[in-house]
Amino acid sequence: ALPWMRKAVELSPDQPNARMNLANALGKLEKSNEAVKAYANVLRLDPNNHDAACKYAYFSIQVCDWKEYNNYIKAVQTIVKNAVRQGQKSSLTPFNGLIMPISINDQLLLAKSYASVARASPLPPPPRFRQREVIRVGYLSADFRNHPMGRELSALLPLHNRSDFVFFCYAQNPPHSVHDGKYRKMFVESSEALREINPLSDEDAAKMIRGDDIDILVDLMGLRQREVI
Repeated sequence: ALPWMRKAVELSPDQPNARMNLANALGKLEKSNEAVKAYANVLRLDPNNHDAACKYAYFSIQVCDWKEYNNYIKAVQTIVKNAVRQGQKSSLTPFNGLIMPISINDQLLLAKSYASVARASPLPPPPRFRQREVIRVGYLSADFRNHPMGRELSALLPLHNRSDFVFFCYAQNPPHSVHDGKYRKMFVESSEALREINPLSDEDAAKMIRGDDIDILVDLMGLRQREVI
C-alpha cells in the first residue's frame, strides 16, 4: 500500500490525513528516518496533531535526531500531562513513553489509562487451582519472528524442562515471508503448538487460551501497539 500512500500525498500535498497515513505506514515498516520526516510534514500542516507529535518524538529518538529534542520532548510532556489530568487515553503509548523523560508517576498513570480501556468482557474466573504434574505455560507475543525477542526466546525454549512444563505460543502477528525468517518455524517445532490469534477478537483469543487450560500466561509485549493482554 505504500506506493499508493505516496501517490495520495503527491496528489494532495496539503492534506494532513494523507500525510499521516504515509507516516504511520513508514513507522510500521520500521523506516524510521523516513517516518521522522513524514511526521514533521504532518505537524507542519497540523501543529495540534498529538498523535503525530508523539510519534515524531519517538522516531526522532530512535534515529538519534537531537536537533529539535527540547521542542518535541516539551510537546510530548504537555500532551501526557493534559491527558492524565483529564482522565483520557494519551496519544503516547506506555511502551513508547519508556524512552521519554516523563515522571514515573505519569508513566504509571499513562499505563493505567490504557489498561482501563476494556475491549472485551472478562471471562468468568477459571476453576480453582489444582495441583498437577505438568504445568501449562503460554507465551503471548507479536514477535515470534526475526526480532530480538524472537531470537532470544527461540534459543531459550528448547532448554525448558519438558518433564514439568508444556508450552504454547500465541502469535499476535500473521505469518510473514520476510520478517519471520527461520524463527516462526522454530517456535512451531519447539512448543506444543503455535496458535494464530491475530484474526481473532480479544474475547475469542481469551477463550482459545482458556481452552488450552493454561496455568501461567506470559505477556511478552507490554502496553504497546499490538498488545492484547
